Amino acid sequence: MKAILAIRIIVVILLLILGTLSALTGVILYTAPRGSGESAIAFGLPKRNWSTLHTYLSFGATGVAVVHLYINWRALIYYIKKIVGK
Repeated sequence: MKAILAIRIIVVILLLILGTLSALTGVILYTAPRGSGESAIAFGLPKRNWSTLHTYLSFGATGVAVVHLYINWRALIYYIKKIVGK
């Protein structure tokens, strides 16, 4: 029982960190100077690097979200049934 709790905690923390960093890089990309490639620099990194980082963080957050849903599937179904009223 304690192992699954530790896994849940790790998954939630990872999801929080990756989601926050993905959102932060999204804001940086949104506010970065127009242009592409090496010409647009934001916080010392080219826009291309921010885009790559944002993509990897988003894929990581999506993967961890799938694991989170898998681990908490029974609770999710319980809550849905409770809301629907079955």
